[in-house]
Amino acid sequence: MGAYYDYQIAQARDSFWEYRKFMNLRHLLRGHWCPRALARELRRFYEEWKAGRLPILLLMAPPQHGKSWAATDFVAWVAGKNPDLKTIFAS
Repeated sequence: MGAYYDYQIAQARDSFWEYRKFMNLRHLLRGHWCPRALARELRRFYEEWKAGRLPILLLMAPPQHGKSWAATDFVAWVAGKNPDLKTIFAS
């Protein structure tokens, strides 16, 4: 495709926030802090899990702030990084 596209792909593999921007930019254009904060907390959850700890994360925000979209994107991002991982997603 091109060098910039390859760069975006590499960024999306390493950063959950970049993955969200690459895959679902229209859901992130609301202009408030919540999508980035959700991405940061989900990334922190992933890093804790990857380190062998058993993290627990509750996503609590007002309605229509992107919690379900963030969780859906997160499961997809983690599945891309760990294809053999078994996951359950419930909302």
